[in-house]
Amino acid sequence: MPSSFCTPPSIFTQGDTVIFQETNPIYPATDWTMTFVLSRDGINLSNTDATPTGPTGSDFLITLPKELTATLAPGRAKWTELVSNATERNYNRSGYLSIVPDPTQSITPTPEMTALANIKAQIASGVANLSKSRSFNGQMSTDRDLKELMDARDRLQVIVNAQLVALGVKQGDTSRRIIFSFCD
Repeated sequence: MPSSFCTPPSIFTQGDTVIFQETNPIYPATDWTMTFVLSRDGINLSNTDATPTGPTGSDFLITLPKELTATLAPGRAKWTELVSNATERNYNRSGYLSIVPDPTQSITPTPEMTALANIKAQIASGVANLSKSRSFNGQMSTDRDLKELMDARDRLQVIVNAQLVALGVKQGDTSRRIIFSFCD
């Protein structure tokens, strides 16, 4: 079922159909056309033309079909409503929204995510085989380098967590709990 709103949504999921209606007495659909623009970091993601709707045809109906939203990369995007007629083009309003990953699809790993997975595998290998040397990204490491791998893992984990948050993937509680009890 499509998600319907009266204004642009603040968040939607890749692959969803998003429908919303705009009413603006200054730029009625009887005299103006509207284009809903999505962009990220100055790069255009999509331009969607609105269709006139409402009892008098003065409102705009904007539909972002699932085929379009499925192609949008997760993350924060800027939306802008541009209105135009035969002689003018004006900015109506703008804002930001979040596109969250489709839960039925896998996220394409970033280079940092891949490096983190490799480091974790090397650490696990190093702990299991303390007497062996290991190769990571073309460099040999020995047992004394295990601390360096753990430090690199911790630094990459911070970067990967920030990337996942930017993609709209909620991170679980990463704090450590110390459980203790007092005895009499």
